[in-house]
Amino acid sequence: MKAPSQQPAPSTILVVGAGVFGLSTTLSLLLSPRYNSTRITLLDSHAPISTATSHSESSSATAGDEDVEDSFNPHGASVDTSRIVRADYSNPIYTSLASQAQECWRSDDALSKHYHECGLAVVGSKGKSGWDYVEKSRINVAEGSGKGTGRQSEEKEPGGKAESVQVLEDADAIRKAIDTGGDSGEAGYVNWRSGWADAGAAMTETRKKVTTLARRQRRKLWKRGNAERLLLTISPTSSASHSKQRIRGVGLADGSEIQAELVILALGAWSGGLLDLRGRVEASGQVLAYVPLSSSEAQSLRKMPVLFNLGTGMFAIPPPRSSSNPHLKIARHAYGYRNPTVITDSATSSSPGASRTVSLPSSHFSPIPPEAEHECRAFLTALVPWLADRAFESSRLCWYADTPEGNFLVDYHPDIDGLFLATGDSGHAFKFLPILGDEVLKAVEGRLEEDLRRCWVWPKETKGFQGTEDGSRGGTRGTILEEEMKRDLTMGQRRNDGSKL
Repeated sequence: MKAPSQQPAPSTILVVGAGVFGLSTTLSLLLSPRYNSTRITLLDSHAPISTATSHSESSSATAGDEDVEDSFNPHGASVDTSRIVRADYSNPIYTSLASQAQECWRSDDALSKHYHECGLAVVGSKGKSGWDYVEKSRINVAEGSGKGTGRQSEEKEPGGKAESVQVLEDADAIRKAIDTGGDSGEAGYVNWRSGWADAGAAMTETRKKVTTLARRQRRKLWKRGNAERLLLTISPTSSASHSKQRIRGVGLADGSEIQAELVILALGAWSGGLLDLRGRVEASGQVLAYVPLSSSEAQSLRKMPVLFNLGTGMFAIPPPRSSSNPHLKIARHAYGYRNPTVITDSATSSSPGASRTVSLPSSHFSPIPPEAEHECRAFLTALVPWLADRAFESSRLCWYADTPEGNFLVDYHPDIDGLFLATGDSGHAFKFLPILGDEVLKAVEGRLEEDLRRCWVWPKETKGFQGTEDGSRGGTRGTILEEEMKRDLTMGQRRNDGSKL
């Protein structure tokens, strides 16, 4: 059988979802001459639509439209004021890939203005949960810190920012490095070649680039709508020993259909609602809280590096450089909250009428449960003591598409011909925005490097999956969001009675 890259390009491609996977993959498709004659459709619930057309659920923005109504899914994991951009991984494969992405963040005219390389302090407690990840990450980034920078790390001699990787031997060293008046963790290091990016702005830049390219190529690219079901038939490759199906497109919530030879499913945390991904990709709710700041406070805290405590999962990102609403972002990278949801498969699915239970994003996004608010408050108090009593301006849940080992799922479905998966962000895909689409396209065409192919291959189902086990997660496994929100009522009543959270 010929490799996909040796076969004719599909006549039609449908990308479902315009988050970081879907948007970057679409950009790579548009830039590749191989797909010049392919009809490409990008389906998203928040796709831009022409203000001159009907605002029905499946209306579209056509090539040449100048006035469009545009927005992002406000609950998407890749849309926020800030996301960490780091090469700091315990797995050297991701360290290498993230280093390539960082070079693009630094050099790309459109993206570099949204990237802030203020440093990343990775800390924890020696011998405890998360410490192994801290140590492996330090080794990986120290080994690669001189590549492309013209300098080598001297991490054995802790010093100033001139060193790429600076060891933090104790809490005093952490306190000195972050310079906020507080600390978090017992030891760790700072990688001054990492930082954060304005995720919403970077996604907007990429979205504009995609739309402009489609217009220049005179394509009708965008389609607004919600995919509700997969359209499946018996595959010609099906046999008595291996029953297979063939996808012919998706059905939308309004009853219409979009047909395509190749469907790339990139729905992030919502992927499991359309396809049975139990034990492979399931949603986890992560907490975010925003602390309002005055202009002078923001100016002071902009000097701090991002801080990520792998012992607790808590992290903090400095205030945006220019903002009419300056804030400090507090968040937790944890096992997260699960939201068990019963899905009844449609008549066109592989198991029509069957039901399954999978964790999917809840319709509840704000506020966060009291347990999470308490942890955010404790972290803020330790990190920036002079903000200990500052009320959070807002808080919300962000939903990851978690996989058992934190690896992305970028592969063809083994039992459905023509269906390709690009999902499983596990909370760390955004940083790869400048290069992710190219890697996905390599996988589509069968050209992906072997180390990444092994990481991103269709995995075996993990029975009893309760969270990503890559060494970077804190918190408690298997926490159910609904149960935590019920506790919210009880704890809220206690706070109203005068008790302190």
